[in-house]
Amino acid sequence: MAAAYGLQPDIVCLGKYIGGGLPIGAVALRRGLAKCFAPDHRPRLGHGGTFNGNPLSMTAGCAALRDFGRDRAADLDAATAMLCQELTSGIQLQADDQRFSWGPRC
Repeated sequence: MAAAYGLQPDIVCLGKYIGGGLPIGAVALRRGLAKCFAPDHRPRLGHGGTFNGNPLSMTAGCAALRDFGRDRAADLDAATAMLCQELTSGIQLQADDQRFSWGPRC
């Protein structure tokens, strides 16, 4: 998503996007920031998380990332935008039937 807007973020947080729907989280950092979490960095900075090291989630994440490229990301973004538009239209139709103003729009 960042690339679509010409951004180069220092930190990117990812979730089920990379785990095939399983509970997983990942943080991608610019190299200089990532060094802060290295085992030999002082002071030692930990990274706690509910699903850290979960074998099933980690395996699913590796499998998902192995086959996931820019084309697949673009396809997923397009499908998500279409779903959002359809949901918004459906909700607006229901709101119109009830004379209710609904927003914001996707």
